Amino acid sequence: MKEALIPTAQEMAALDAFFMDQSGIRSLELMDRVGREIARRLDTYGIFTQLPPEFGRRTVVLVGPGNNGGDGLVLARCLREAHRVPVAVILTQSSGLSSDCQKMLSAYLSIGGECYVLDDNTNGNIRRIGRHRDYIASERPLRALFSRAAVIVDALLGTGQSGAPRGNIKNILGFVKDYRAHTPEQKTLYLSIDVPTGISGDSGEVFESAFKADITLTVQHLKLGMTQGSAPLHCGEILLIDGGIKVPEWRSQFVTVDSDVCNALPPRTGASHKGTFGHVLIIGGCEAMPGAGILASQGAFATGAGKVSQLRYSSTMGVPPEVMQIPVSSEVFTPSALSTLISRIEAGEFESVVIGPGLGTSDQTRDAVMSLLTTLHDRQIPCVLDADGLNIISATRAAQSNHLLRGMVLTPHLKEAARLLNVSTEAVQRDRVGSVQRLHDAFGATILLKGGGSLVWNGVEGRVNTVSAPFLATAGSGDVLSGVIGGLLAQRLSLLDAASFGMLLHGLAAKELGERPFGSSELAGEISRVLARMI
Repeated sequence: MKEALIPTAQEMAALDAFFMDQSGIRSLELMDRVGREIARRLDTYGIFTQLPPEFGRRTVVLVGPGNNGGDGLVLARCLREAHRVPVAVILTQSSGLSSDCQKMLSAYLSIGGECYVLDDNTNGNIRRIGRHRDYIASERPLRALFSRAAVIVDALLGTGQSGAPRGNIKNILGFVKDYRAHTPEQKTLYLSIDVPTGISGDSGEVFESAFKADITLTVQHLKLGMTQGSAPLHCGEILLIDGGIKVPEWRSQFVTVDSDVCNALPPRTGASHKGTFGHVLIIGGCEAMPGAGILASQGAFATGAGKVSQLRYSSTMGVPPEVMQIPVSSEVFTPSALSTLISRIEAGEFESVVIGPGLGTSDQTRDAVMSLLTTLHDRQIPCVLDADGLNIISATRAAQSNHLLRGMVLTPHLKEAARLLNVSTEAVQRDRVGSVQRLHDAFGATILLKGGGSLVWNGVEGRVNTVSAPFLATAGSGDVLSGVIGGLLAQRLSLLDAASFGMLLHGLAAKELGERPFGSSELAGEISRVLARMI
């Protein structure tokens, strides 16, 4: 997988403006190019030829007031020129359209395009306008138009939306949602241009009555908000539209993970030995939760770590034979247990440390963890904090005030992120992009925010995971991931590369296991196979 730019809606708007300034292309020309490319892509994709004969050829295009609406009007004009049956429905009087959108409306009407205006009231009636934008027919119900539509296109707002839809756009979204709910037998195809209306292209927040597309035709780049939380469920299948909007030196803050990161791993030659590939220390797996530490160890080995050590408490379940055990006399991690490790840590025996899987959160454990973090910070040993490690620092704000966590990776899921930020889970989910950035600002660490469209952010640049794997939602998968990142850190990958490449391996392995439930031990095994194919 090669790196791809994933801009926010705001970044894409800036790229559009920069591109036009550099290239000399006017906005109207760019709009025409994009609309025609959308029409061409729909044709080559076979959208219309795949529809059953009883669907006819009618395409209803819902037209907003700005550039997205202009793209929709170009699409409608292209369909008309191809002898299909487009119908445009504009959601405002033509005087309320942007200048470019008005010009595209005139071009569409000039070839006899069928066009209606939605009344400003909420009764769902439309009136047809002619070439001179005069009303040429009495009111009729919008529902009647929908009932004969094979395709309904959302060209309402695209990347131009900010905040929840309002006014007639909110009304039409509610109408579409209600219409779909009451006509399940009508297999109309729903398309969105660029970003479904009601989805923030910046944060991924899904507003009430958001348009739910079967296919989204997004221009030039997938938008960051479309990857987040439940937003992909409203995007359907995503087709990239090449509008030629390319500026070689331009880069978005977030990009996808480049699988070529694996080339930064130490080469395996005849002179290599286990010390070449690093030593990972797992702090976790207490008596009450021993399996979590074992899964983290399996994750570390899956990346090719040379050695993995794990604490062995007074009554720990069987640890895999390849894992080196460090015996401690207690049943939890305590300052006394830490004392057995300090000399080895200070001697540089470990290249990375994973803290948290199955660790527990007792007062003694909290004290030991805070002391350990100080040592790791002073020695500049990279560390992964997960699970109970995160719970401890969320309750110990000292970690925030003195930036102990710089040089470390935090891997919170939704609830852990909410605790760290002292906000609700709903607040995190509404703005995952802002949340991952605020977590970095608060703790100074590289943050991997898990969940739909997992994000990594280090304060300067970020990575996003676009690999969907719903069966990753299983106990222990996060423990495996923390071990994977620890294994990559031990092999001298940077914090950003270790977190993002680990995230990619984790997702690809789950995808390889298919659309079926699996255990986390099986996941660790698949990660090693995915990595082997890359290197």
